[in-house]
Amino acid sequence: MISEPGLELLHTSAVELEPRRLYTAQQLEDAGIGIEAGTIRADLTRGRWPEPDDTEGGVNRWYYATVTTALTTRRSYRQTQD
Repeated sequence: MISEPGLELLHTSAVELEPRRLYTAQQLEDAGIGIEAGTIRADLTRGRWPEPDDTEGGVNRWYYATVTTALTTRRSYRQTQD
């Protein structure tokens, strides 16, 4: 059972991601982590997403371990049912 909020997204990703491998925002979206690349980029500019672990070639990349931490502290938005 998942006890930490936000981890349910991590366990439903379509691809097994490696903690010490670098991923772009698009690769993270494509892997099915539950957040879109555009949202990652927008949150980065607003200070709600961690700074990239690598920016070589002008491309932002994060270790999956960094993404895991970000997702566990991320506020979840849920629709209420009337």
